[in-house]
Amino acid sequence: MKEAQYKTTRDLVSASELDVKSQQVYRNYIKTLVNRYKDSPAVFAWELGNEPRCSSGNYTTILEWATSTSRYIKSLGPNHMVTTGEEGFFDASDGVNNGQGVYSGVDGTSFAHNIKIADINYGTFHLYPNWRSYPYSWDNTWIQEHDVIGKEAGKPVLLEEYGTPFPHNHTETITPWLDTILASGLAADQIWQFGPNGTSVAPTNFADEITISLADEFKILGKDHAAAMLQKKSARMEEDS
Repeated sequence: MKEAQYKTTRDLVSASELDVKSQQVYRNYIKTLVNRYKDSPAVFAWELGNEPRCSSGNYTTILEWATSTSRYIKSLGPNHMVTTGEEGFFDASDGVNNGQGVYSGVDGTSFAHNIKIADINYGTFHLYPNWRSYPYSWDNTWIQEHDVIGKEAGKPVLLEEYGTPFPHNHTETITPWLDTILASGLAADQIWQFGPNGTSVAPTNFADEITISLADEFKILGKDHAAAMLQKKSARMEEDS
């Protein structure tokens, strides 16, 4: 029996982008899926991938892939929005912040370039400061930077995933982020993630260390914040009417 060989997502993206046969299989999959649901009101948008990266460190590979793929999806089902699903990293050439770490292009993506793709309807970014050892004081800057880029591109931006692990107090840590979101022009945000009340991580395996599973935290970070965002949206609609 041959030993199974596994590759990381970033390796597969780098390899398959350059392989014609892989791209055809990929396009066939897209065609089947989009054609099945292209008239469904239950589909909010198509996302090209979950946190796509490219180990080459050159943002143009992902840019070209996202451009051609989003165009193909729109040709099949023009009634649904399309987005990248990216984490929101920048390339050093974007001139954002200090050009280091998540701003350096090491992950082969550029939020500033991807959001300008014609068939990308809105931008996405994620916020998990513990993954890259950034201090929590940096988090609000990350939110504001993507808000600015979105406004410059004239497109909505969604903070698609964000969270902080135990043993941090979720409410204490995340509330300042929500204040920044409310003060920004972000279209929406989606916390990762809510779970059954009172469940713990290790014994149940119902959740990961970032899951919010306490009723009091859910009220503040979930229900109250959702109500505030809805009120903000309603106020904007009245201003535009």
